[in-house]
Amino acid sequence: MRYTVPAEPPEDASPDQLDRYEDRVQEAQVRITAQRILHRHRELPSTSPTFWDDVAIIIDLTHANMAGADLTLSKLVAADFTHARLADANFLKSNLSYSTFGHADLRDAKLRSVVLDGADLTHANLSDAELTGASLCETDLTHANLSRANLQGADLTGADLTRADLRGANVELAKLEGTNLAAVLIDKDTRINLPPEFFTLDADELVRQQASPDAAPK
Repeated sequence: MRYTVPAEPPEDASPDQLDRYEDRVQEAQVRITAQRILHRHRELPSTSPTFWDDVAIIIDLTHANMAGADLTLSKLVAADFTHARLADANFLKSNLSYSTFGHADLRDAKLRSVVLDGADLTHANLSDAELTGASLCETDLTHANLSRANLQGADLTGADLTRADLRGANVELAKLEGTNLAAVLIDKDTRINLPPEFFTLDADELVRQQASPDAAPK
């Protein structure tokens, strides 16, 4: 979970550049501290007086590097992980409702049985992620990369998957009531229970739909 602080300003930096540099350094330190708090919490026994019991933490971790972090059973409601690096992170059974993961890197993330209701995952990279049994009700997954992700048994009620990449994904037994699947990208390896008409377009046509803003249904 290393974080690279901003590069030092040039010797001839203006006062404004120096002020911006100081602000970025302070922000970096705040985020490092937040990551350490989360990491230490995961190492505490549930009987510890400092263990978070029924407390939901709202935190800003935009652009944070938390690849491989263990955040199992965390309660991070409305947290901001925009552009965060979370590849291979473990969120097992965590409550991430209404959190923001726009453009986040969640490749190979362990998200089994997580609660992501109302979360924003637009343009997130969830390729090869484990999402079995996850709750994604009313979740925004537009343009998300879910290629080869395991969504078996997930609840996608009311979720928006417009232009999401589901190539090779397993969406069997998932709840799809009211789910927006406009212009989703699928292939022969996608395992999903959809009406036959969804499979009448070949992969090239689906790619063209995803690439053209005017071709997909609104």
